[in-house]
Amino acid sequence: MLDCPERGASGVPAGPGIFVVGAGRVGAGLALLFRSSGLRVIGQWTRSASRAEVVQREQGVEVASGPLPRSLSQAAVVLVAVSDGALQEVAAALARPGVLGPAVEAVLHCAGAIAAHEALAALVGRLPVGTFHPLVAVPPGAGGPAALECAHVTLEGDPEAVEVGGALATSLGLPSAELSAGELPLYHAAAVMASNHAVVLWTAAARLLVRAGRTPEAARSALLALVRSTVENVAAVGVPEALTGPVRRGDHVTVARHLDALAAVAPEWLSLYRAATLGAVAVAEECSRPPSPEELARLRALVQD
Repeated sequence: MLDCPERGASGVPAGPGIFVVGAGRVGAGLALLFRSSGLRVIGQWTRSASRAEVVQREQGVEVASGPLPRSLSQAAVVLVAVSDGALQEVAAALARPGVLGPAVEAVLHCAGAIAAHEALAALVGRLPVGTFHPLVAVPPGAGGPAALECAHVTLEGDPEAVEVGGALATSLGLPSAELSAGELPLYHAAAVMASNHAVVLWTAAARLLVRAGRTPEAARSALLALVRSTVENVAAVGVPEALTGPVRRGDHVTVARHLDALAAVAPEWLSLYRAATLGAVAVAEECSRPPSPEELARLRALVQD
């Protein structure tokens, strides 16, 4: 498997206390990563008592549930890692008198598609608010912190909050970059295409292999090796050069066979194959030694029919 991207030097002292609001995959993973990096986590909260028990059992740390705890008033950095739909409600709760204390330097949230001034609207003008989005797919359980160690962090929001978020990323040894609020939707769409849509393609491929005669276990193993080799190829030569297969070769005969097979056996995946192949034609045009314009035009016409 690929190693994590090279991380910057840490060496940042424990510093002011961090309170993590939320204990899902991202919240629990970041809280554990903070602690393992020597940062001072003064508390963590989740609305769900059952989730609090799970995290306490897995990580051996106390997680509050129910009403927001008094320890929040001692936090210098509040990191809100809850679902997108709960962000504004949580921000309103944090804005109530006495919940946050005078030591707060910034409130950050972890959603990638929503600007801080929208997500944390109730706090705008009262405290610096910002986005701290780790660009990585976080698995459940013990694998969360390990995945987060490979993250690139995207920052957005008030300048003071961006500065705090950048220092936090540096303390974890993670690279970070700032975007504007208007750039976040496009950034997040890119993340969804690279991660979530890859799972959709994997699902389609696995089901097609099963229909072709492989067992689900054999299909998973074979595709895991293939996907790993693709990622390694991207790492080695980059895009678009990592593109392989019939489109890269200008092989319209093979693509036509694929279309016929899908139409006969798995028509539910036909539109996905057509769309992805049309995208592959556009990528192939940018490759060194691309197929001829005639071959590309034939491929494009074939999948657009």
